[in-house]
Amino acid sequence: MTYNKKSVEDIDVAGKRVLVRCDFNVPLKDGVITSDKRIVEALPTIKYLLEKGCKVVLCSHMGKPHSIFTEGFGLTKKEKQKVEALPVEEQAAAKAELLKKALDDKKKFTLKPVADRLNELLGNKVTFAEDIIGEDAKAKVAALKAGEAVLIENVRFDARETKNGADFAKELADFADVYVNDAFGSAHRAHASTAGVTSFVKETAVGYLMNKEIEFLGNAVESPVRPFVAILGGAKVADKLNVISNLLEKCDTLIIGGGMAYTFLKAKGYEVGTSLVDDEKVDYCKEMIAKAEANGKSNISWSESGFVNKEDRDLFNILQSVSGIGVKLALLILDEFSISELIDIEDFNNLELNMVNSLCENMSICVWRNGKSYSQSYINGIAQHELIIKDSSHKS
Repeated sequence: MTYNKKSVEDIDVAGKRVLVRCDFNVPLKDGVITSDKRIVEALPTIKYLLEKGCKVVLCSHMGKPHSIFTEGFGLTKKEKQKVEALPVEEQAAAKAELLKKALDDKKKFTLKPVADRLNELLGNKVTFAEDIIGEDAKAKVAALKAGEAVLIENVRFDARETKNGADFAKELADFADVYVNDAFGSAHRAHASTAGVTSFVKETAVGYLMNKEIEFLGNAVESPVRPFVAILGGAKVADKLNVISNLLEKCDTLIIGGGMAYTFLKAKGYEVGTSLVDDEKVDYCKEMIAKAEANGKSNISWSESGFVNKEDRDLFNILQSVSGIGVKLALLILDEFSISELIDIEDFNNLELNMVNSLCENMSICVWRNGKSYSQSYINGIAQHELIIKDSSHKS
């Protein structure tokens, strides 16, 4: 299957300034990268551009930091709720303390460790800018020589990134003659560095990683080897409205995990306590459940096959029972959230590989799109069954 997307080889990039949106949202522990998989996957595109004598500007996000580079940045939604739950006389002090603590995000979510690793892999051809579109970034981009790169700081430190601010997108675009998107895990987001920037750059293309994922996903969905299974995760149903509807028409089994499973559970009439729910999409979930049934797909969730608690956490057996009765639409809760007091899953990393093997034992192909960071055992299990589409781990 072909797509109307130019690859990095389809345009003349020789000697040009190229802005590359990568996915360097790698897992860190105490400032140390615990898996450089995403960095390594970006190397083919970066090396190609460097070999063509390009001046390469790399950008990416890391986690979900506060927008500390934006004057007057505020608290996150969860932090606001935490403050509002306090007595009125304590709220001001609590807010001030949280804002002060938020400044630690500069150290926690910096891309400096990524730049260091890139230099190890590319022979010290990458400099690091301490800001995004500020004086340091501008100076280092201007100083680039052919065959060199600079990695600018975490784009989410600026509030305009996630709001797709046109002025921010234009300033990013001013760094380049060509824009290349090689961030498959972030490409679905209408952010400044993934969408807005394309309005201000004449030539755009996808990198090698992005192109490979697009081709594989297209073939997997349009001409699948059956049984065809899709796994969707993440928190927001709204992000995947068309995806859910389309996959119900194409796949044999659709597994919905992550936080958005709770919205489906609420649509089925279950109490979900304080769990994450997209209340505006409950009716949509009802429509999708009805569509699944109309297409001859049964519907089941853990809440119908037994709740899990601290004393009875045999997820493997539960999943065996789910897959053993020919379920076509399974709502699996694979997340840190819990349904009120009825479900309390503290840590099931040791069971994850068995879970995947149980679910995928009879599957020929699987499209995996996960919005949260599950352990590598998930991915190892998926790989054993040729379920190739990669996870988008580490809290995209």
